[in-house]
Amino acid sequence: MKKLLFFLCCCICICAFVYMCYKSWLGIESKKYTLDLLVQILSTLGWGYITYGVVTREFAWAEKLCK
Repeated sequence: MKKLLFFLCCCICICAFVYMCYKSWLGIESKKYTLDLLVQILSTLGWGYITYGVVTREFAWAEKLCK
């Protein structure tokens, strides 16, 4: 059950990251550079770091789910 939960958590993190990348790309493509776009890009980078940590099990709670 824990491995299934970890798999679902990874899937949700990756899907959220892909969606955030898509929204950031649309903002860059529109060439309207605002503070909102900068915040969106920075949050996408932060979420990418979190997603990488979850998938590679760098966080303690992710490591516990894999056991």
